[in-house]
Amino acid sequence: MYCSQCGKQNPDDSKFCASCGARIGAPERVETQRTSPATPATGRLVDFTLEKRVNVNLAIASLIIGILGVVFSLIGLVTSVQSVYAGDIGGLFAGSAIFTLSFLTNVIVLILQTIVIFQWSTSLNMNIDNTRLICRRLTAANPQNSDYRELEYRLDTLKFEPWAFWVYLGLYFLGIVVPAYSWLFNIIGFVFLGIYLQQTFKTAALLQEYKDRFYSVYQNAMATPVRKMKNRNVFLTVLFIIITLGIYWWYLLIAFSKEINEFLELDRRLRSSLG
Repeated sequence: MYCSQCGKQNPDDSKFCASCGARIGAPERVETQRTSPATPATGRLVDFTLEKRVNVNLAIASLIIGILGVVFSLIGLVTSVQSVYAGDIGGLFAGSAIFTLSFLTNVIVLILQTIVIFQWSTSLNMNIDNTRLICRRLTAANPQNSDYRELEYRLDTLKFEPWAFWVYLGLYFLGIVVPAYSWLFNIIGFVFLGIYLQQTFKTAALLQEYKDRFYSVYQNAMATPVRKMKNRNVFLTVLFIIITLGIYWWYLLIAFSKEINEFLELDRRLRSSLG
């Protein structure tokens, strides 16, 4: 069944469009929405199929390049040490060149990781914003239904600004510009990264909780649970990262990215049966 307002294809038993939230099978309402300008009660059209996902390939690429960086560092160290003992100037230059290559790989890894962890909050916040707009349309079509209004209210209080992420990034670059105090900037930056992770984990947990309760009312028997993102504690996460010498961080980078994408895809499917 195609939506008369936005043209999006929906399942035959859908009562509302998963893309724009308009009621399917109600021509008089569709025509009114098409000819009337958007109002705060209805909001703008939303296409959830275009909702941004986290790029898992970038997370995997950062892991592979990170491993190469470690290999280059070891080779450069061994080459430089052997060249010093042997008095081989050429070998010393070769070792320095390998160290430079290792540094470049680390920069690439930093850029890729930065993109991925920023996409975490971007994807979640976009889903929150889009769901709020859908709730406004559903409330306008069903003013007697308080569940839509309650979900919209809860989502209003859930979105967060990733200010801690930008502070962390700024401190990291300060450490590069002022190498004498890089250790201090890195420690403080790590604290702000922890704050950002806490905000992201909390948002993910609450978003799933709200939607789990909401969909349970409108789905008689959900074949698949809404909860795709694991509930994580930032203190345990930091502890695992330290204990595993950073290995857990690589796991988190890939695993959490996949969980967010799985949640967004399931959420898109469940929305098509609202009514």
